Formats: sequence, structure tokens, C-alpha cells
Amino acid sequence: LSAILWYFLSGVDRAMLEKLNDNYTFGFYNVGMQIAGFFFVFYTAISQTFEPDIYKAIADNKKRKLVKIIGGIVTLNALPNIVFIFFAPFIIGLLTYNRYTDASGFAQILALKNITVSFYYATITVIVGYGFTKSELLIRIIGALLCIVMFKWMIGHFTFYGAAWGQVISFIIMTVISVIFLFYQLKKEEFHAHA
Repeated sequence: LSAILWYFLSGVDRAMLEKLNDNYTFGFYNVGMQIAGFFFVFYTAISQTFEPDIYKAIADNKKRKLVKIIGGIVTLNALPNIVFIFFAPFIIGLLTYNRYTDASGFAQILALKNITVSFYYATITVIVGYGFTKSELLIRIIGALLCIVMFKWMIGHFTFYGAAWGQVISFIIMTVISVIFLFYQLKKEEFHAHA
């Protein structure tokens, strides 16, 4: 069920965009999404490398070290994405023989999504590390509902660029929900420990 809900965070935008009947722009949007998606590989490699360190910092109750590890992961992920954002028209022109340079605007925005996704996944890793594994489903249900409403509004007002920014914002929403939930759970556990 949790995997199905993922669709409402990263796939529902394309279903809504299809209804606009603008296949030309839709093609550029998809190219931008695919090229920006290549840069997500950096996050996957970095997060898998440092995930055991996150769990160890949680087990050792070293919150400062945990914040440093997450900050390092997000920074290492952000750097190639930021470089790509600045050089996207050139890179896309080079990769596509200047045929799909119109996709660079979408790719630049969607590269920002790679950064907001890293915040979300880092928070979820911490939630799992603290043992709140079942809570990810609740977070995704709440997030999916909010994101559907947000995508509908963004696409209704800003069409394809609204969808691209919606991708960025959806993971900000998910991160905020996850952080609120994490703090709530930790405070609840702290209260029960002192009671």
C-alpha cells in the first residue's frame, strides 16, 4: 500500500498533465524528468553508503552526529544537482544534439526535486531508525492526500511548470509531515520515559 501511495507523489502529475492535450510540451516535460532523474543516482549511492552510520548514530544516541551525517548526505547530493541546474541547457543540448533544449527549464526545476527528495528520505530513514516503521504508511497517506490537492491547484494555474514545481513542493510537504511526526513521537517517548 505504501508503494502504491508513491504514485500520488511522483506520478499523478503526468496523469493530470495528459488531460491538457499538449503532447508537444508533455514530451519536453518527460525528457526533463528523465534527465533530472539521472542525477538522483548520486543520492541513492550516497544514502546507501551512509545509511548504516545514521542507524549507528541513532543507536548510540548521538543526535549531533546524526544531524552532521544527514547534512553531509544532503550537501553531497545537492552539489551535482546545483551544478546541473546552472549548466542544464548546455548539458541537454550536448546530450540531445540540441533537439530537446526546451526541456532544460523543466529539468532544472526537477533537479531541485532531487534535493527535496533527499530531505524526505533522510527523515524517513531516521523514523525507521528510531523504530517507527509502521508510521511511514500514515505519513504517505496524509502526504498523498495533500499532494493530490496541491498538484491539482498547481497544474490548474501553472500547467507544466506548475507540475514541475509541484514535484519539488510535494517532497517539502512530505518532509514537513515526517519531521512533525518524528518530533511528536520522540516527545511522546520522552514523556513516557519520565512518567
